[in-house]
Amino acid sequence: MGIANQAKRILLIDDEPSTLLTYSFALRRFGYEVTTEIVARRGLQSAREGDFDLVIVDYRMPELLGNEIIKTLRIEHNPVPILLISASKSPLVNMPSKYKEKVAFRLKPMVPSTLKEAVESLIGTASESLDTAS
Repeated sequence: MGIANQAKRILLIDDEPSTLLTYSFALRRFGYEVTTEIVARRGLQSAREGDFDLVIVDYRMPELLGNEIIKTLRIEHNPVPILLISASKSPLVNMPSKYKEKVAFRLKPMVPSTLKEAVESLIGTASESLDTAS
C-alpha cells in the first residue's frame, strides 16, 4: 500500500540566490519538501548523502558544472531523477547517453507552472504515493 501525504523531497542546487528563493518558494507551495544548496560541491555532497526524490541542478556554476554533478552521481550508481536547468540551450547534447537516464532539461527562468510540470514529469505530484505497491 502507498505512503500517503508524505511530501517528496527535492534538492535544489544553484549559485544564484534569486533562483533558489523563487524556485524553492514555488516548490514548497506545490507541496514538495525542498533543500537548497548555493555551493555546487556542497550540493553534490547533499545529493550523495540525502534521500531525495529529485535533484534540480543549474548547469553553470563557478566550481562545478551541472553535467559534472550528473556524471558523478551516475558513476556512483545514484539513480535519482535530475532536472538540469540553464539559461542557455541544452548542455545535455554533449553528455554521453549512459548518464542521461532519468535526466530532463529546462531553460530558465521558468514560471512556476512550467517548473511544476517539469518536476511532475519526473517524479509526479508532491503528495503522490512514494510506494507504488498495492
